[in-house]
Amino acid sequence: MTKQDPTPSAFAAALASQGANPGPKCSIAKVREELDPHSMADLEAALASPIVTAAAIVRGLKALGFQVRAQTVLRHRKRECACP
Repeated sequence: MTKQDPTPSAFAAALASQGANPGPKCSIAKVREELDPHSMADLEAALASPIVTAAAIVRGLKALGFQVRAQTVLRHRKRECACP
């Protein structure tokens, strides 16, 4: 049996110091700040739904005057942005 070194590697320490999602919040966070509570609940439901496409969400937001790209919606859904 070999004893593993309990000291984390330099890479593990650097990765842990980055937090979950470093960087600025995405455009979805800005939309959330401006939507009324009812619309925000509908947006959250759409984001959580596997049936509603990113393109459909973009079209809905565009109809309300927001400029959001489908790639932003996809990244937000995968929690790759800095949003909570």
